[in-house]
Amino acid sequence: MYFEDILRAVRNAGFNRIFVLNGHDGNVGPARGAISKVADETPPAAILFASWWETLPQGDMRQIALFRQSNGGHGHGGPLETSAVAAFRPEWVHLDKAKDLPPPPNLSSTVPYYLEKPSAPDWPGYSGHVREASAEKGKQIVQIAVARLTELIQAWLSNPNVPGSW
Repeated sequence: MYFEDILRAVRNAGFNRIFVLNGHDGNVGPARGAISKVADETPPAAILFASWWETLPQGDMRQIALFRQSNGGHGHGGPLETSAVAAFRPEWVHLDKAKDLPPPPNLSSTVPYYLEKPSAPDWPGYSGHVREASAEKGKQIVQIAVARLTELIQAWLSNPNVPGSW
């Protein structure tokens, strides 16, 4: 309902095309539901949603080889995400206080998926070889993500009259 309220307010301010950049996996489901509802009730609204980490698929990250993990550093609070935070706020990252954990399993390199499970009571909130994170790697990650998001948005904006969803 919170996402719906925000989208309606933006829409009521006169914006017909809205881009939502997501930074947290827990927002995906609620945001998609809210986007569908608000876009449907307020035509001709078009709302584009993207999660920043999805601009960095596992295969691409393995090719870039910033991290040793078979999944390219992905995982909640893993080296990919921690590096991205370090690119913006290095003082928030304290790798000396973290220990490397097993990386999450690489369930698929080509099929997007969503897995929900309860967290273990002693889980520290991150996964993988987090000590591989660095601000330098984060700057590379952010640069790639920004370029890919820019490409997505430009393609979207340059085709305003194309009907249907893509």
